[in-house]
Amino acid sequence: MMKWLVVLIVCPYFEATGRCAEEWLYQEKVTYLENHDPSMVYLADERQLSMKFDDLSRRFIDQWPRGKEVMIAYNSGKGTVLLDPSSGNTIPVLGGLDEHPLDTMWAARDPIGTEDTMGFIGVEHDFDKLWDKEMKRALKVLADSMDRKARVTLKSSQAAWKRFREREVKMLVRLHDRPGTIQGMLFASNIRSLTRGRALQLNSYLSDF
Repeated sequence: MMKWLVVLIVCPYFEATGRCAEEWLYQEKVTYLENHDPSMVYLADERQLSMKFDDLSRRFIDQWPRGKEVMIAYNSGKGTVLLDPSSGNTIPVLGGLDEHPLDTMWAARDPIGTEDTMGFIGVEHDFDKLWDKEMKRALKVLADSMDRKARVTLKSSQAAWKRFREREVKMLVRLHDRPGTIQGMLFASNIRSLTRGRALQLNSYLSDF
């Protein structure tokens, strides 16, 4: 099984001033091979990434040599991107990864292996907040790509999901209102899963634009 390098909370490059230009929650070193229409990038590890190119990103990626070392990176502002560490140029990644970077980060924190209950709940709470940011980012990207009528429909859909989530949380409170420390852990995990599911759903729509 191929192993990938994951570095958490690292600044990959510096501006001319020497200040950190971007903080990434996730980085994975990969080797670029080539790109092809429709918006596909091929990596040396045989993964094929679906990308979102604009005129600028198309121009600079066409200058990348075969075998160039780049990174798959993630933060809550830009989402998942292909990053050129030498220039700071990024291209949004829409698909082709085995799992979302947040899931890779979550597994690295290993909440299941956490010895104490509060530690487990803390990990789940941290990632629920990260998934909430990812959901809002994807929602904004979708809205920005839509016309006015479609944005109204999207806003209505998100409002309906929030109502569903509120009812689901109330149900989970009752479901886990029983003895045992495991109940608080299950509740926290289910809450994270709710937010994660919506974020991934919205992300899946981005490839349509």
